[in-house]
Amino acid sequence: DKTITINGGPTQGGNTILGSWINNGTFNAGTSTVVFTNTNATIAGINQFYNLSVANGATLTPESGSTIRVNGTFANNGTFRADFNPATIEYNGTVVQPFVSPNGGTGAYYHLVLNNESVTLPAQVNVLGNITNNANTNFSNTTIVLNGVAPQVISGAVAPSFQHLQVNNAAGVVLQTDATIQGTLTLSDGTLQVGTQTLTLMDDVQFSGTGAFASASTGTIVYGKLSDGQQVLPGQYGNLSFSNYIKQLPTAAPVNISGNFLPGTVPQHLTTGTTINFNGDVQTIPAFRFYNLVSSGTGNKSVSDSAFVQEVLDVRDGVELQANGLLVLQSNANGTARVARLDDEGTGAITGNVIVERYLPAYNP
Repeated sequence: DKTITINGGPTQGGNTILGSWINNGTFNAGTSTVVFTNTNATIAGINQFYNLSVANGATLTPESGSTIRVNGTFANNGTFRADFNPATIEYNGTVVQPFVSPNGGTGAYYHLVLNNESVTLPAQVNVLGNITNNANTNFSNTTIVLNGVAPQVISGAVAPSFQHLQVNNAAGVVLQTDATIQGTLTLSDGTLQVGTQTLTLMDDVQFSGTGAFASASTGTIVYGKLSDGQQVLPGQYGNLSFSNYIKQLPTAAPVNISGNFLPGTVPQHLTTGTTINFNGDVQTIPAFRFYNLVSSGTGNKSVSDSAFVQEVLDVRDGVELQANGLLVLQSNANGTARVARLDDEGTGAITGNVIVERYLPAYNP
């Protein structure tokens, strides 16, 4: 339980600023405590600490490319600036471990690695770089804010279950592991790239500014809220799945699906004004009440169960829509669904029987 106190600031080595603490070998920390007291203290190299402390009046800044791993307690009684350089902070303990919120600069981490499920997170954690989750971390009272300026990555050996996640990075955020968001997903700026992963949304999504998301054809987004009214965002989906509660679909821009659509068993979602575009390769169109239905992309589409179109059916060039006697063009007092004109010289086609309803108003003598 020894204490090592570092009183010096950074040193100059040629044209390079070296750290107050420079580790180019192996430091066996044991159960020791390393204390930094300088007003301009820095750390360089790959470092494994047990207890790490920033003294009252001191400032600690990790150097570019450095890694700080803490197995015990990280105590900040001064200023900890983790955003100044692209450095990595790892919480590696095995028991309850306090989390330090940086209080210098923007108050953010650059790269953050969570290897301890017992780390106690604050109400908000700001990250400018990547966040890696390798433990069953408890995010239940925390908002993770990703607000860097270069592309950011969410990854790790354990799929995180965030409470709230905010994406505010014009360069975008890439999901490299499955993830669940129990609370609110806020897309303020930049694109959340789901890729081939599964993103499960258990509550509302806030969509503002230039925020968006996209998915590869094998990626999956699940709108899993266990009550009615969850808003579905426009965008490019791979696989799109709904829980068995009513969803509110968008009207300002289409919902594009390049994989599978699993809308659940709700008889009627809120779809007035919504365009759903199947734009992948070979796809199956499930039972659903569509407002506008578009069949595009590169492969044929096949209706697998009763599919209703209220307004416009649009089959694009190069695509065959196989109705299979299950496609219904609806009619009501406001009008009858129609088929958008097929290109006279194109190869778009509708095959199989299509049911066309005709609304007949009641006779009033």
